[in-house]
Amino acid sequence: MYDALVIGGGPVGSYMARKLSCKGYSVVVIDKGTRENKKVCCTGIISKKCYQSFFHEKDLILKAGKSARVYSPSGKLFDLKHEEDQAYIINRNVLDTVMAGDAIDGGAEYLYGCTVKNIVINKDRARIDYSSSGELISLDTRLVIVASGFGSWRLGDIGIEKPVDYTIGAQIEVYHRDIDGIEIYTGKHSAPGFFGWLVPLDDKKALVGLMAKQTPNKYLQGFLSLLKEQGKIDVNGDTPAYRGITLQPPKRTYGERFIVVGDAAGQVKPITGGGIYFGLICADIAIDIVDKALKDNDLRVVKLSAYEKEWKNKLNNELRICRMARRMYSRLNNRQLDRMFDISKHSGIVDEIITSPDLDFDYHANIIRKAISFPTISKLLLGGIAQ
Repeated sequence: MYDALVIGGGPVGSYMARKLSCKGYSVVVIDKGTRENKKVCCTGIISKKCYQSFFHEKDLILKAGKSARVYSPSGKLFDLKHEEDQAYIINRNVLDTVMAGDAIDGGAEYLYGCTVKNIVINKDRARIDYSSSGELISLDTRLVIVASGFGSWRLGDIGIEKPVDYTIGAQIEVYHRDIDGIEIYTGKHSAPGFFGWLVPLDDKKALVGLMAKQTPNKYLQGFLSLLKEQGKIDVNGDTPAYRGITLQPPKRTYGERFIVVGDAAGQVKPITGGGIYFGLICADIAIDIVDKALKDNDLRVVKLSAYEKEWKNKLNNELRICRMARRMYSRLNNRQLDRMFDISKHSGIVDEIITSPDLDFDYHANIIRKAISFPTISKLLLGGIAQ
């Protein structure tokens, strides 16, 4: 019987597997994909703080970013520039492989190409039923760590809720034509309620993607056509990748002999859909709680509830304010979005926000408060809600 079984070999799952293995626990990771050549629907944009905290010893940086161009629905432009690098674009397709390798070096086992079919919680253990090459296999473990992202509610009847708020990311690799910085596109025609992106990876390749609650492929094809018409990209025969993104945490992220971490727990920035940094922060919290629970051989609900209490104390207010801001934004029509660009540009609001000490790549709540403190912005947002 294993001490811990991790479902999902993404960054958060592998991080927990490595940390627990290095503490001497027996850990196995079950992942439905393959170890090499994973195709991931993620830009790989992370903050300097995230990189320095979790990846500074890895050779993953493709490009540094200190600026972004943000376009309104009619093509009006915010050119956001900063003197220092604000973020890194990392090689997201190899990140999972690198982190899994670290976990394996630490003593964790990996089972690739396996799909979890059911989780059964018993008094003294949990049983995981999974399929591999058409065969149904069972494993016993003291603790289950669910780090399998969107869709984790399908893993048996253990109390993981289906998300009430989510979106779908769609992304494809293309060739770009002399795009030197990140570009963001707003508007109901491109990505209703969210935004689209064009992210150069090097001198030749770029990622084009967006988020949408419905028919993401339709919006992605329209967005690609727009960028091609503008002479910014050429397709290279790649096929899109898709990913469900949980935008609101479930009521509970723990239970008898299990915890839920990362995207599956809604530890995701509601505005951008980014989950790497928040997921890893919460993984560190989980590791401390799990370590104590395993040492005490006490994996009851009351013991593991401390995990949720701690991570929500750290992030709940941030997530709540950002969800509110995203919902306000999603109600604005194209005309109102253009109006917001005009107001922000000509009133100096953008310059004030860019130079504000509250500006943080990972934490957006303070800058949201600052933005809506401007009467013209708050009036426009409230007007969108009143529609």
